[in-house]
Amino acid sequence: MMIKPLIALLATSALAVKLVRHLSDRHQLRRAHDERRRQREDVYRWEEEGGNLPTRSQVPR
Repeated sequence: MMIKPLIALLATSALAVKLVRHLSDRHQLRRAHDERRRQREDVYRWEEEGGNLPTRSQVPR
């Protein structure tokens, strides 16, 4: 009669692993989204500051 506790332990362990993976995936997705947002904000700020300024050879005389 040791089969039922073993099955319960396996089921509980599988659920715990699934929960941890789910939380980890959500955390990774949130980090990726935040990183994309930060990069977008950096580009907007860079464009507002003038972007690439012309070098001396590009400036008309």
